[in-house]
Amino acid sequence: MQSPLHRCHICGNQGSLRCARCKKTTYCSPVCQTQDWKDHKHICVPTDPQPAREKPNQTAASATLASNTAHPDSKSADAMAPRRVYLKDLHPIKLDNGADIQAAVVEFCNPGRFFLRVQIPELLQTLQMISSQLQKTPSCPTAAPPYVPCVGEVCAAQFSDDLVWYRGLVQELAADKKSANMLYIDFGNEEDVPVERMRPLPADLELFYPCAMECRVAGVEPLNGSWSAECCSAVTALLAGKILTVQLVETLTNVHSRAVDIELPTGKRLSSVLIDGGFAKKADEDTNAILSAAMETNERQSQGKDDNVWAQPPEPLTQAVGDSFSAMLTHFFSPNHITVQKLDNAGDIRELQLNLRQHCSQIAASQNFQPAPGSVCCAQFSVDQQWYRAKVLAYTSEERICVGYIDYGNSEDVHISCLRPISSSLLALPVQAIPCALAGIQPIGETWSEKALLALQRKASNRILDVEIKGSHKGKALVDMVDCSSDVQCNIAELLVSAGYASLAPVKADDGERAAAEPPAPLPLSWSSVQLPADNLSVTLLVVIVNNPGEFFCHIDNPADTQRLMDLQAELKQHCEADETDFKPKVGEPCCAMFPGGYWYRAMVNAQSDDTVAVDFVDYGYSMQVERRNLRSITPPLLQLPFQAIRCFLSGVEPINCDWSSEAISWFRSEVEGQKLSARTISITERGSGVELQCKGRSIAVDLVTNLFARYPGEIPAEAQTRPKIHSAPSPSAEQTERSDTPRPEMPPAVEMMVEKPAEATASPEETAQSPQQIQNSADELQKNAPISAHCCSSAEPQIQRLELRVERLERLMELLFSSLTQFSERLQL
Repeated sequence: MQSPLHRCHICGNQGSLRCARCKKTTYCSPVCQTQDWKDHKHICVPTDPQPAREKPNQTAASATLASNTAHPDSKSADAMAPRRVYLKDLHPIKLDNGADIQAAVVEFCNPGRFFLRVQIPELLQTLQMISSQLQKTPSCPTAAPPYVPCVGEVCAAQFSDDLVWYRGLVQELAADKKSANMLYIDFGNEEDVPVERMRPLPADLELFYPCAMECRVAGVEPLNGSWSAECCSAVTALLAGKILTVQLVETLTNVHSRAVDIELPTGKRLSSVLIDGGFAKKADEDTNAILSAAMETNERQSQGKDDNVWAQPPEPLTQAVGDSFSAMLTHFFSPNHITVQKLDNAGDIRELQLNLRQHCSQIAASQNFQPAPGSVCCAQFSVDQQWYRAKVLAYTSEERICVGYIDYGNSEDVHISCLRPISSSLLALPVQAIPCALAGIQPIGETWSEKALLALQRKASNRILDVEIKGSHKGKALVDMVDCSSDVQCNIAELLVSAGYASLAPVKADDGERAAAEPPAPLPLSWSSVQLPADNLSVTLLVVIVNNPGEFFCHIDNPADTQRLMDLQAELKQHCEADETDFKPKVGEPCCAMFPGGYWYRAMVNAQSDDTVAVDFVDYGYSMQVERRNLRSITPPLLQLPFQAIRCFLSGVEPINCDWSSEAISWFRSEVEGQKLSARTISITERGSGVELQCKGRSIAVDLVTNLFARYPGEIPAEAQTRPKIHSAPSPSAEQTERSDTPRPEMPPAVEMMVEKPAEATASPEETAQSPQQIQNSADELQKNAPISAHCCSSAEPQIQRLELRVERLERLMELLFSSLTQFSERLQL
């Protein structure tokens, strides 16, 4: 599911921030919002937090209104009751059994449950119409008492990844009625959603059929009672990313579910592939009978050909409970289906690959070679064209075979010409793939969420893992996995639990014993910050916050990190709204903090008092006092993106006096804040990164000195003590400098109204200081972070003094040039 694209009202760039007052106008950054406030304030109407709710339309669906939301004797309460829509109320799609349709798989769990989207124009138009109407759903509750959905109800829900509204079926409601397991009926995926992010369907929304049709493969059932990971992996490889011909076999009890059979691109039916591969049997058929039938079919097809039945899979590696080893993840389907290889066996695997390459280079493809399902041969992997040991899973056609790579755990569909017979010497090495499952955890719902799979991939892929075997279950090792390649070693199962992607479960064992899993210890938090290159390389920086030339905060101009930062804001909002635990902040540790306006950002705790906590917003550079009730704990996944704000100072210049003057701060802020500048790191100290900044080829440091706002180190001009105030240079025009669309903490409208007003007086150096003790959590203090308007000095005397100082500085420069020329002339004469 993709969120709609919002454009900034000022610059047209993609934006995710809205006016906090009217909640209608979109901006890419507070810079653009401040620029627009002069015009926008005349039309900005505050959104009524609790508008009057209109009476629902009296349609046939009104019969489904829930009687428990209003008192039976209250007619006014009945009028306020939400329209409740159930799955049975949705119009079924008109498709006849026996018909063939074109469809694509949008979500696949196993052959017994997957979701198809029929490829017809009307359905796409319906989906667009539903999405357009749902986006009008109010983000804030508009009724009292709060809306609580019922199990089986279809309502509007905000998807956690993009916070866009979609239709969802409530499959299960938590006991405390604060969350529900939601199936998005137009896409097929599911997740747990807080009740506050659910609303009744709009009264004027037509009762369209689900755009994702729930299906199962007709006429088959799993061979051993459940679909194996090997089967799911093989079928996924056959169906993913393809438009397929689907035969509608039967309408199930739920009129929106179908039993289907799928014709694969090879021409073979999916049900036949499942049976021939030994993954399934015909419904109500004896398991031994189906295995015998599969063997008879293979013998009949392979008469007179090399069926390779002698080449059976080697023995697996022997493991025992308590064994521990270093490993690399080679494939995974979910936390319950993981494949790893031992690092100690890397030399044996490398030698095996060399022998396979040499063996297969000496054997040509043969039409007589038709390996039987279950036998092992050599297969050429489509990605790198290398040869690997593979087990024949099933024939998808007479010329294509689904194979599983026994040393790595993955599978694919290959042409029979990509297979070669294997030698007995190549079968001597035990199977190197070790099938595993994370011990002691289970998914939150029926299946693992996409976020859980993504978190597992990020923490386990391409990393060295410490694996300890805790038990075994159904041929898989139940293991603990620890990422030992990072500074802070994290148990992957504990990480999934702490992030809310998994729950604790008993450790399963083949002998029937069940050991209760101990609650995991709190995970130590680890974080990092973006660093500037220290090797004198030039980099483009975006200056986001300016305190003075001696302290300002920048972002590296990186679109990928900018997008990740925007995505992180949605994750922070979801986490903080759901987190109701009592959080006790610690100095020097990260947390989530609410910025004025109700926005959540990552922060670092600096100091604490009885009622407030001083924090730094580590992605932007703001510092302020925050009430304790506006803090939340933070989880490891929210710390994966390095802190984006880089603390810098302008290298090579110093203030005229001890502190930077208000004029120097104003001029510097107008030149650099919100701009993309070329920068080069000169030094890295406890003050941050000392940088040289250039704008359109001009040195910012030289301009500061030229305008008498700064001096070079060691230079102490006599006029420093009596230097008059000099007016600031004008701000660059929009045509001169490129503005950025990097997201920043959005200032509330009250602050922007103040920023828009011309300043009456210049702030003193004490007012511009940004220490936690001085900054208060108020709009008045936030105004200091906005660009300060330039001031003009109309006095003739300061202008004359300024000219005199420039002349004196120019005379010194001429003397130095003349001295250098004299020395150069003397050297030439010598």
